[in-house]
Amino acid sequence: MLKKNTIEARDSLWKIQPAYSAKTPIRTRDIYLFCGIMLAIILLAIKFPLLALATAFVVTGVFYTATMLFKIILMAFGYFAASGAESKVLKSGTSDKDLPIYTILIPLYKESRTLPKLIAAIEALDYPHSKLDVKLIVEEDDELTINAIKSLGASYIFEMIKVPFSLPRTKPKACNYALKFARGEYVTIYDAEDEPEPDQLKKVLYKFQHSSEKPACVQARLNYFNRDENILTRMFAIEYSTLFDFTLFGLERLGIPILLGGTSNHFRTKTLRQLYAWDPYNVTEDADLGIRIYKENMYCSMVWSLTKEEAPISLWAWMKQRTRWIKGHMQTWLVHMRHPIRLYKKLGLIGFIGMQLFLGAPTLIFMISPIMWLVWSLFISGVFRLDGTQPDWYNSVLYLSIILLYLGIFMQILFAIAATLKNKWRGMVAYSLAFPFYWVLHCVASFRALWQLIKCPHYWEKTTHGVTNFTSKK
Repeated sequence: MLKKNTIEARDSLWKIQPAYSAKTPIRTRDIYLFCGIMLAIILLAIKFPLLALATAFVVTGVFYTATMLFKIILMAFGYFAASGAESKVLKSGTSDKDLPIYTILIPLYKESRTLPKLIAAIEALDYPHSKLDVKLIVEEDDELTINAIKSLGASYIFEMIKVPFSLPRTKPKACNYALKFARGEYVTIYDAEDEPEPDQLKKVLYKFQHSSEKPACVQARLNYFNRDENILTRMFAIEYSTLFDFTLFGLERLGIPILLGGTSNHFRTKTLRQLYAWDPYNVTEDADLGIRIYKENMYCSMVWSLTKEEAPISLWAWMKQRTRWIKGHMQTWLVHMRHPIRLYKKLGLIGFIGMQLFLGAPTLIFMISPIMWLVWSLFISGVFRLDGTQPDWYNSVLYLSIILLYLGIFMQILFAIAATLKNKWRGMVAYSLAFPFYWVLHCVASFRALWQLIKCPHYWEKTTHGVTNFTSKK
């Protein structure tokens, strides 16, 4: 029989706020509605093929244009917001004896290879050890990691929390379980391979204590210490820079829900418990929690402090991780769009539109883009030829759609260049030209994510860490 703490860690949110839980991300009525809409579209396309094709181009063009303009706005606002955050970042001036206890949750699963570097990174934090409450969270049957922790003989600040087996076996469920034992006034999550800046906790405390509106969460920046390992890690680093150095700062400035990163997000422990912590059934529990924070009339803030992580170095490892992320974004969108009118009232117009363009539209674009690229290519190559009887506006729609496609590709290159210049990665500017090809991989991952959403929505594809030979550049 499962103990009370295990059941609460798994099902508290689902029992108390079932509308916020991804335990059943797709409802039966949603499936019927989707099938009905798709059948109607297919029948209309068969009956009116030219009109259907023009409509598809128009809808795709609207999505491309809206998301592109939204990204430009976020990058512009984010650039100035991030520059201000970078220049004004301050550390807490509180004396060490008056600093609050800080809980650090570190979920581990088959992570014996990363433990020595992890322990060293935590011990290097510029925070009194007597005020650190570090929870090394392991599955009770993960003997490899448990034995590795015991053999290291880590200092007294580390406590091992063994999570009893129950499904789903996910990171958020493990963190929920460990949160029951947290002693700190503040709490954060670090992943097994993380290397946070030593002064991050003090910078975050300053943000909590000196913001005019008290944030419910403070998110630090993320990027990769092994970005120069291969082409894939370079593309990943560029993507993360556009997200954490620009976009998220833009979201904060515009008052749009921030989809939190999976690590280095800091909370007041009391607030996190009031929110029933993370959804164990959502494989991007961080993104989901970011939206739930805003739905409760709270907000998240960004801090100019960096945590370095290990980027996947193989295409298959990247694909598994990205599939999980996209599947989680699908779960999150489906959960919070169960009651769109209520969501609109809670987030407001800007927040509602921002969530659609930042969370919903990109995944849809990844899935329809390959089809549209194929059709566009067939038109450009002359394989498809119109008979000349269509009206002039029809040709205009087709050509405008093609222009928007190329404009979108051009903007992706500009965003990538901006990220490399911001970080002074001058050796990586040339790789920005290949950045649009990186997004092709997202299309593959999106279809894989959709299949998993249907077949195994709560399955957590593990990312293996400690496989790189690169070390962090100080």
